Amino acid sequence: MTPFTNHPQWPAIEAIHKKLSSEGFRSLIAGGAVRDLLLQRSPNDIDIATDARPEQVEALFEKTVMVGKAFGVSRVIVRGQDVEVATFRKDGPYRDGRKPESIEYSSMEEDAKRRDFTMNALFYDIDKKEIIDFVEGQKDIMKKIIRTVGIAEKRFEEDKLRILRAVRFHAQLGFPIEQHTADAIRKYSIMIHQVSMERVRDEWEKILQAEQAVSGFGRAHDLGLWTPLFGSWKYESEEYKKLFDLNKDKDSEVLWILWFLIHCQESKEKLAELGLHWKLSKKTIQKLIDFTFAEVDGESVIPHIIGLTEEAFELWTQY
Repeated sequence: MTPFTNHPQWPAIEAIHKKLSSEGFRSLIAGGAVRDLLLQRSPNDIDIATDARPEQVEALFEKTVMVGKAFGVSRVIVRGQDVEVATFRKDGPYRDGRKPESIEYSSMEEDAKRRDFTMNALFYDIDKKEIIDFVEGQKDIMKKIIRTVGIAEKRFEEDKLRILRAVRFHAQLGFPIEQHTADAIRKYSIMIHQVSMERVRDEWEKILQAEQAVSGFGRAHDLGLWTPLFGSWKYESEEYKKLFDLNKDKDSEVLWILWFLIHCQESKEKLAELGLHWKLSKKTIQKLIDFTFAEVDGESVIPHIIGLTEEAFELWTQY
């Protein structure tokens, strides 16, 4: 329980759980937070799954935001914390490669079986202090593999973002992607373009920041995602090892700068075009341009960066 009870959201989680339970509703911790509990990692966020409908959640709490009412998702603000509360559901048909056209409120088991990967389809019973597992997620976590819930092709056909999420989890956790899951990614990788660039950017940024980012780049390349994501960019494995292995503590802006610098040393206009394509902020794009075309002792900074010289690291601190 330690990763939960030490979490900043825990007082709010307890308050929401007690309120829902007092009204006769079931509420459990769901998804990635349960995975992180088993891995003894501190979760970024703790989410609640419940059999209460969104309108019932809204009626029970003073401050709520219906961020995804059509999908049964509310955000409840309690004790200064913002907690996602989602109703158990099963999804209708997916026709746009991202979201279901409709949902149907359902059981906890059906809710688990609609999720992406087994390790993310677990529930935690707060009162009994036990994990509820319908999909052998605990077994896969113990085996340290990333495997889809159910048929891999179906999961990726439904939602193409799951393709990139698999690579992201590989980079963050170091878990290999199970063979059938990997084969399905190769089959559907060309369809990543169905996902909005904002969502692709967010996932790739998490890969850039991941503990094993370089391995994530390699997996994306091996699984056929490279060309759909980066076009004609060459896969520069040695440069990634040299730069990213030494820069794990850098913030997202610096990592984006490094990423583009490795692949594009062309004009300012080309860099601006790439930054806009990846939906980076104007501030980050300008930093990208300024840094790429900066000079050290009257010479381009690029050779210093590629050589990991002291001057390059001093320049990084200015940005």
